[in-house]
Amino acid sequence: MSSNEATSSQPRQLDTGRRARTWLAAALALAAVVIPGAAPSTSDAQEASGTVLRIACVAPRGSAWHRVFTAWSNSLREATGGRLSLSIQAGGASANEQDFVRRIGANELDGAALSALGFAALGREGTTERPALVLQAPGLFTEYAALDRARTTLDADLRTGFRDAGVELIGWGDLGRGRLFSTHPVTTPAELRAAHLWQPANEPLSAALLTQLGGAHPVALPLGQVGAAITDHRVDTVVASSMAVSALGWAGQGRLTHVSSTATSVLVGGTVIASADVNALPADVQEHLRRTGTQAHETLQRTLRRDDDRAYETLTTRQGMTPFALGADAEWRTLATQTRERLVTEHVLPRALLDRAAR
Repeated sequence: MSSNEATSSQPRQLDTGRRARTWLAAALALAAVVIPGAAPSTSDAQEASGTVLRIACVAPRGSAWHRVFTAWSNSLREATGGRLSLSIQAGGASANEQDFVRRIGANELDGAALSALGFAALGREGTTERPALVLQAPGLFTEYAALDRARTTLDADLRTGFRDAGVELIGWGDLGRGRLFSTHPVTTPAELRAAHLWQPANEPLSAALLTQLGGAHPVALPLGQVGAAITDHRVDTVVASSMAVSALGWAGQGRLTHVSSTATSVLVGGTVIASADVNALPADVQEHLRRTGTQAHETLQRTLRRDDDRAYETLTTRQGMTPFALGADAEWRTLATQTRERLVTEHVLPRALLDRAAR
């Protein structure tokens, strides 16, 4: 945790063009969030008296995520009489959620907005289990309502898992519905096996699925290289949200032309802050942090879900992307079940938590 004196320097600025290539940044740029009092910049937060928490996010300045977090900081500063605010460190194409986690552990950051990629790097020392990844276990949740029910049921366990990793969950920020986007219909596991699927680095869920699938042709690339790989036909299939595909320009002639009409997952995310930093705050300030953080993330989640649905509609109506239905339901279910079992065997997903989530 840093005082206003310790955080007087500005976060490093990154080239706008590079920032725009970031997956999460582009997805969030579609969200039209308008919150009163959101105008002051991050530098205002740094100049406020009291404690400043350094929060990193992949999204760039000006994105919906950055605007919501700026408004959150304003509300927090007002509620605490200037005793606490946030310094939002916007990211870019070179930003890495796993590096965010490392920097939180090294006290170079106080918190970060993370997706499943970041959650994969968060864990109790000496264990490979990642309780939060249960929410994105293959084939488990494809609809928001079911995810929300499970998240409510597992709330105490998930929060304990985060605390075991040395952080506190402040709020959830789901990133839309994950769908299969491709240059041709990919309706069965056999067709997915034959596809050239983009694989994010160091993400255990997709790695386990591809291993279980067997004989697949994954293309492991950093996010910033995926667009070029689609253009030159090295990648012909991705799992992503409609927001991301639309904003990144991955759809269209010579690029991705088909999309699954059914979601394959919900892409989960959330914001965490180091437990030591939260615990060091006075009790009333902690309460304001949690309350305003919950409000900010509820606003963000509603907006992102809405805009992802709108992006799917736009892609399939105005931009000519062809929807396809997933076939071979029993084969997909078997693949998902076997992949979840593999993740339990590999000690990534806790058995008890997975069983409760699946009820």
